[in-house]
Amino acid sequence: MLRFIIILSLVFLVRVVLFYSFENKTIKTTNTTNIAVVQDIKSHIKEIYRSVLNPKDADLLIGVVFGENLTKTSKEKFIQTGVLHVVAASGMNVSMLTSFLLGTLVVFLRRQYALIVTSVIVLFYVALADFQPSIIRAAIMALFALSAGLIGRQNTSLLALSFAAFAMIFWEPRVLSSISFILSFSATLGIILLDPILKRGLFKHYFFEDFRTTISAQIATTPILLFFFGTYSPISIIVNFLVLWTVPPLMVLGGISAAASFISKSLASPFIYLSFPLLSYFQVVVDFFASKVTSIEVNNVPWAIIAGYYLILLAGILWLNKKLVIRK
Repeated sequence: MLRFIIILSLVFLVRVVLFYSFENKTIKTTNTTNIAVVQDIKSHIKEIYRSVLNPKDADLLIGVVFGENLTKTSKEKFIQTGVLHVVAASGMNVSMLTSFLLGTLVVFLRRQYALIVTSVIVLFYVALADFQPSIIRAAIMALFALSAGLIGRQNTSLLALSFAAFAMIFWEPRVLSSISFILSFSATLGIILLDPILKRGLFKHYFFEDFRTTISAQIATTPILLFFFGTYSPISIIVNFLVLWTVPPLMVLGGISAAASFISKSLASPFIYLSFPLLSYFQVVVDFFASKVTSIEVNNVPWAIIAGYYLILLAGILWLNKKLVIRK
C-alpha cells in the first residue's frame, strides 16, 4: 500500500510539473456544456418549468434541479441567508439523484443493472449541470460507491473523496484555484468527519439529519468563505434547517416532471404544480430572514489564522474520535 501511494504521488507530481511547464498547451475548461443534444434537452426542461410556474419559482426550481444561478436580487438574498448552495452547482444534487434512482430502480431491476443504469444517468446529469467542479466531485464519489457495490466491495467515503480530488486535480490542475472545488471538497470532508461525531451526541435522531449536515459543512467552510468573500451569514444554520427538507421532494418532482415532459406537457404539469407550495415556502423563508438580518463582514483574514483554525479543528476531531472509541 505504501509503495502504491508513493508511486501515485510521483505520478501526480509529474503531472502538476508538466501542467505548469506547458500551461499554454492545455485545454481550457468552461462552465457550459457544448453538446448540442444536452443543451436542447436542458432548454426544453426549462421551458416546461417556466410555462407552468411564475418566473421566480421557475428559476428556483431550475436552480434546485440543475444548479443554475438566480437573478441578481434573488442571489443576494440567498447569499445573505446562507442557502446559495441549494441553487448553485452542488454535490447535494448528485447525492439525492443517486439515492432516488438506485432506490427506485432496484424495485424493477436486478441490483447490478440498477447500479449500471444509475451510473449512466449520473454521468448524463453531470453534462446537464455543465460539468461544474462540485458536481464532478460528487459524481466521481457516487460512481466510486456504485462501482464498489457492483463488484461487491465496501465503499469508504473518505477514500472516495480522496480519489475524486486526485482524479480532478490530475485531469485539470487549474481546479485547485476554483473556489467551487475548494468549498465543495471542504464541505464534504467536514460532513464525513464531523457528522458521525454529532450523530453520537444530542443530534442523533433522524430529525436532526439536515441540521447535522449543515453545521458540519458550516464548520468546515466558514473560514474559507471569510477568506474569499469576507462575509458570513449568522442565521445560515437556522435558514438551512428550515428549508433543506424541501430540496429532496423538489428534486424528485422536478426530475419526474422533466422526464414526463418528453412524453407530454400535460403529464409533466401536475408534478410541477405539486412543487409550487414547496417553492413558495422556500421563497417566504428566505425573504423573511433576508429582511431581518444582515451578513457579518470581515476583511483581510490572514491565512495563518485560517491554517490555525483547521489545525485546531483537526486536533479536536481526532480527540473526540479517540474519546468516543474509549467509551465503547
